[in-house]
Amino acid sequence: MNTETAGQRSGLLSGMIIGAALGAVASLLFAPKKGAELRKELADTCLTFRDHAVQLASTVKDKAENMAQSAYEHSRELVDEAREAGQQIAETAEKIKDETLERPNREFTTESL
Repeated sequence: MNTETAGQRSGLLSGMIIGAALGAVASLLFAPKKGAELRKELADTCLTFRDHAVQLASTVKDKAENMAQSAYEHSRELVDEAREAGQQIAETAEKIKDETLERPNREFTTESL
């Protein structure tokens, strides 16, 4: 996932949650209700938003853990591939060295190249 897109989504989601919370509080404060009823609705609304925030934090945590695990696995694959490529290079170099040592000594001229 593109990090810029993820950041934009996160910002949009945060903005929506904050906007919803402010809208809910404003509607409760401007509605004609008794003090006890208003306080109960405010408390209920706060609990609802707290629950949503906890759920969002849990989702973000799970996604972050999944991304970290995926990155770890991918890096392990890259290390294994690099190790294998290095081994192949070492084997090829050893083969070239052995072939070079087995050749009879001869002069190299530009014509032999």
